[in-house]
Amino acid sequence: MHLLGPPPVELINRIHPEYRPMYFDEDASSSRRNEGTFEAVFFTIPDSPQKGLFIAFLKRMLRWLPEERTSIDELLADLCRSSVQAPRNR
Repeated sequence: MHLLGPPPVELINRIHPEYRPMYFDEDASSSRRNEGTFEAVFFTIPDSPQKGLFIAFLKRMLRWLPEERTSIDELLADLCRSSVQAPRNR
Protein backbone atom coordinates (compact mmCIF):
# COMPACT_ATOMS: atom_id res chain seq x y z
CA MET A 1 0.00 0.00 0.00
CA HIS A 2 2.98 2.25 0.48
CA LEU A 3 3.62 2.35 -3.27
CA LEU A 4 0.12 2.14 -4.67
CA GLY A 5 -1.92 3.95 -2.07
CA PRO A 6 -5.13 2.46 -0.71
CA PRO A 7 -6.76 -0.21 -2.83
CA PRO A 8 -10.00 0.64 -4.61
CA VAL A 9 -13.23 -0.45 -2.95
CA GLU A 10 -13.91 -2.63 -5.99
CA LEU A 11 -10.84 -4.73 -5.15
CA ILE A 12 -11.64 -4.85 -1.44
CA ASN A 13 -15.09 -6.18 -2.30
CA ARG A 14 -13.45 -9.07 -4.17
CA ILE A 15 -11.76 -10.29 -0.98
CA HIS A 16 -13.49 -13.23 0.63
CA PRO A 17 -15.67 -11.90 3.49
CA GLU A 18 -13.96 -14.23 5.94
CA TYR A 19 -10.56 -12.58 5.35
CA ARG A 20 -11.56 -8.97 4.69
CA PRO A 21 -11.74 -7.95 8.41
CA MET A 22 -8.10 -9.04 8.84
CA TYR A 23 -6.98 -6.16 6.62
CA PHE A 24 -9.81 -3.63 6.33
CA ASP A 25 -12.36 -1.92 8.55
CA GLU A 26 -16.07 -2.05 7.77
CA ASP A 27 -15.82 1.22 5.83
CA ALA A 28 -13.12 -0.36 3.58
CA SER A 29 -10.32 1.70 5.09
CA SER A 30 -7.07 -0.05 5.76
CA SER A 31 -5.73 -0.66 9.20
CA ARG A 32 -2.32 0.45 7.81
CA ARG A 33 -1.39 4.05 7.09
CA ASN A 34 -0.01 5.16 3.77
CA GLU A 35 3.22 6.92 4.73
CA GLY A 36 4.57 8.34 1.51
CA THR A 37 4.30 8.57 -2.21
CA PHE A 38 5.30 6.30 -5.04
CA GLU A 39 8.00 8.74 -6.15
CA ALA A 40 9.47 9.04 -2.63
CA VAL A 41 10.60 5.42 -2.76
CA PHE A 42 12.99 6.32 -5.57
CA PHE A 43 14.65 9.33 -3.92
CA THR A 44 18.04 7.56 -3.92
CA ILE A 45 18.11 7.42 -7.72
CA PRO A 46 19.83 10.54 -9.11
CA ASP A 47 17.51 12.93 -10.94
CA SER A 48 17.58 12.43 -14.69
CA PRO A 49 15.12 12.16 -17.59
CA GLN A 50 15.45 8.38 -17.32
CA LYS A 51 14.30 8.46 -13.70
CA GLY A 52 11.00 10.04 -14.71
CA LEU A 53 10.54 7.53 -17.52
CA PHE A 54 11.36 4.64 -15.18
CA ILE A 55 8.83 5.77 -12.57
CA ALA A 56 6.16 6.26 -15.25
CA PHE A 57 6.96 2.77 -16.58
CA LEU A 58 6.56 1.21 -13.13
CA LYS A 59 3.30 3.05 -12.47
CA ARG A 60 1.81 1.50 -15.60
CA MET A 61 2.68 -2.00 -14.36
CA LEU A 62 1.91 -1.66 -10.67
CA ARG A 63 -1.85 -1.32 -10.38
CA TRP A 64 -4.23 -2.80 -7.86
CA LEU A 65 -6.70 -4.04 -10.45
CA PRO A 66 -5.22 -6.49 -12.98
CA GLU A 67 -7.46 -5.18 -15.75
CA GLU A 68 -5.89 -1.71 -15.34
CA ARG A 69 -2.31 -2.95 -15.76
CA THR A 70 -0.56 -2.28 -19.04
CA SER A 71 0.08 -5.43 -21.06
CA ILE A 72 3.60 -6.68 -21.64
CA ASP A 73 3.19 -6.07 -25.37
CA GLU A 74 2.32 -2.40 -24.76
CA LEU A 75 5.21 -1.98 -22.32
CA LEU A 76 7.72 -3.52 -24.73
CA ALA A 77 6.45 -1.39 -27.60
CA ASP A 78 6.82 1.74 -25.47
CA LEU A 79 10.34 0.72 -24.42
CA CYS A 80 11.33 0.25 -28.05
CA ARG A 81 9.88 3.63 -29.01
CA SER A 82 11.53 5.45 -26.12
CA SER A 83 14.92 3.81 -26.76
CA VAL A 84 14.82 4.97 -30.38
CA GLN A 85 13.85 8.51 -29.37
CA ALA A 86 16.20 8.86 -26.40
CA PRO A 87 19.57 10.51 -26.99
CA ARG A 88 22.48 8.23 -26.29
CA ASN A 89 25.51 9.19 -24.23
CA ARG A 90 28.72 8.15 -25.94
